[in-house]
Amino acid sequence: MNVIIVNTEQIAHYIIKEYCGLVTANQVVGANLFADMFAGLTDIVGGRSGAYRERLDDLYKDVKKQLSDKARELGANAVVGFRIDFDEVSGKGKSMFMVTCIGTAVVIEPDRYEIYEKLHKLNAYLKDGLLTQEQFDFEREEIEKNNENFLANDARKWAEQIAEEQALQEEIRKRRATLSAEEAYMQEVISAKRENLWMMSAQGIEEAEVPYTLKGNTMDEVIINLIAKDKFNEAGRYYMDETGLDAESAYDYVYKLFEKESGR
Repeated sequence: MNVIIVNTEQIAHYIIKEYCGLVTANQVVGANLFADMFAGLTDIVGGRSGAYRERLDDLYKDVKKQLSDKARELGANAVVGFRIDFDEVSGKGKSMFMVTCIGTAVVIEPDRYEIYEKLHKLNAYLKDGLLTQEQFDFEREEIEKNNENFLANDARKWAEQIAEEQALQEEIRKRRATLSAEEAYMQEVISAKRENLWMMSAQGIEEAEVPYTLKGNTMDEVIINLIAKDKFNEAGRYYMDETGLDAESAYDYVYKLFEKESGR
């Protein structure tokens, strides 16, 4: 794809995904070129003025090509905010003429919502009888042809994302199949009560009272059973009583218990 160069900050029908940085290009020529040009102004409609115009066009094309090459080196496929200046540079009795252009290299992609909106409208027009099936097929083919690579990449990304999610779910299912009943219950409680973790605090743990009746054969089992009843602070207090550590340590232990079970 050729690098698109515009002097605006946006490009119609495209969105900017990434800004890659400024790019500049320069071209310097002897000032005698333009001295000769001014000397030949009497021949405005003649071959000389046409030759100078061609030379200026060549300079313009050259700096634009430099700009395109530098944009590609940054991984960009477009340049926005394009500006070009013509300046005279002199020193030590010599003068040169410099052409400078500058712009911002960006990565662009077709505006997916605009594409989908066009396809949606086409379907609506067909349904309302505003288009024949032949007209609809032609217009849809044109849209898909003009955006073939983008739509194909979009579909591929969605397919890859779905495949990754399915693979992750399958891995979780396999892991859970190997868990004991106690471990499976622990993960189930952690998953169900994650959104209520905010109920626990170091101060709450400090002030909590452990219930008289506790259920579980290990410390973690007792803590999980308390969490299952939304008794987060009581679970932390139980940890304090069992270990002799402070409320902050108890808070960290319960919090990390959620992290550990989530990572399995």
